[in-house]
Amino acid sequence: MTEVIFSSVAISLVSDRSFRLLPLECSDAFLHLRIDIETAKYQTMANIKSQIKRNKQNETLRLRNKAVRSELKTREKAVTTAATAGEPTDELLRSVQKRLDMAAQKGVIHRNEAARRKSRLIARAAKLG
Repeated sequence: MTEVIFSSVAISLVSDRSFRLLPLECSDAFLHLRIDIETAKYQTMANIKSQIKRNKQNETLRLRNKAVRSELKTREKAVTTAATAGEPTDELLRSVQKRLDMAAQKGVIHRNEAARRKSRLIARAAKLG
């Protein structure tokens, strides 16, 4: 745990993702305030109305892209595990291909990345199954 001391508050790093604020007079007692670094990183102090709106849109899109990427990885892993278990992967492969194409169409991933991932997944499924 790392501590950085400012004029009236000590910041204690709990992990690489969060920290606690400690008053200097009672540095042993933890303040009940925990701030997530990931969300604090994206908070901005824009004064212009259009920039405030754009920041909200960027955060919404970032969270959606994160969810889509996670879903793609999960579906690819399902195909790989089904292929190693000897189960049929036709239906799973079709759903992964559809999701990859949709992600490329929406701009979450590049279309060449979608093509590359589909190609590698089909080759891996054929090799394992």
